[in-house]
Amino acid sequence: MTNNAIFGKTDRIACIDISKGIAIYSIMVIHLFNACSNDYIQKVNYLIRIIAIAVFFVVAGMTPSKKTMFTKIESSAKKLLLPFAIYITLSIVFCWFYGDYVFTVEKVFYYDGLLYFNEPLWFLIVLFEVELFEVIIKATTKNIYVEFLIVFFIIMFGYFSYTYRWEYAKWLNHFGINRAIVCYALFLCGNLLFKAKTIIKNSIFRNIILFFSVSCWGIISIINENVSMYTFSLGRSYWLFLISGVFGSIALLLLCT
Repeated sequence: MTNNAIFGKTDRIACIDISKGIAIYSIMVIHLFNACSNDYIQKVNYLIRIIAIAVFFVVAGMTPSKKTMFTKIESSAKKLLLPFAIYITLSIVFCWFYGDYVFTVEKVFYYDGLLYFNEPLWFLIVLFEVELFEVIIKATTKNIYVEFLIVFFIIMFGYFSYTYRWEYAKWLNHFGINRAIVCYALFLCGNLLFKAKTIIKNSIFRNIILFFSVSCWGIISIINENVSMYTFSLGRSYWLFLISGVFGSIALLLLCT
């Protein structure tokens, strides 16, 4: 892939694959950093957490699927719900013999926004819901202006679901729907980035966007401090999380070209 290219014509897009790989390693790093109390290490942790959480959903929005509605749902279920069922079952068996967990249906199915047997599995449920949202919305509209309105609505709804998560929007905790709404906002931002790929391909614009994105990602992530999608804690502000997540993803994608 040349220096000026971001999106190739092959089935695989190199910068997206590399970005996903870095995000996977970032998840490992932040869990190691959690045990460190050093202030400087924790500031680095803030930067990495944004990448680990946001980049998966942003890049997922940059790889549109050509599958039909029902084929896409079936594929997502096999890819995400089946592994969830397998690993949650193994986790329950392990906790049954070696833990002191009390078995309830709510704890197994992420009903109240927490998974008591294997916390990282929240990602599979939320990603499935994000892809389900996308299938439904794409099946009902093809108009670019309507899509922009949907992006605006989902972003604002994400703000509502986060700000009032213990009040009016408390019911959205069930099955992690509020997390999926916020992550779908990131997913839709990835959609818009994919549509703007012609501008990003230009080397001059790319360098300007890279500098601006790295600056926003670094400064805003440190200001916003610690985030966790599992506990639905997005730092100081929903808006700071969303902005730093999008710009952090853009920076990572450009650095990976």
